[in-house]
Amino acid sequence: MPSNYKPKKLKLSKPKHIFLLLEEVVNAVKDGKMKPQQANAIVYAVQTALKAHETLELEKKIKQLEELLDGLKEKN
Repeated sequence: MPSNYKPKKLKLSKPKHIFLLLEEVVNAVKDGKMKPQQANAIVYAVQTALKAHETLELEKKIKQLEELLDGLKEKN
C-alpha cells in the first residue's frame, strides 16, 4: 500500500472543500492508495480546520448581534 499518496490540493476555506477532501481520503483508503495512519493525520488536520471555520463564523455572528444590540440601545 503506498505511503506517499497525496490528495489533490484543495482550499479549506469552506465546509464544502473540507467535505470533498474527506471524501477523497476515504476513497483513497478504501482503494488501498493511502495508509490509514496517513488518513488519520489528514482527518485530524481537517477537523481542526473545520473547527477554526466554525469559530470564525460564530465570531462573525456574535459581532453582528452586538452591532444590532448597540443600534437598538442608541435608539432608546
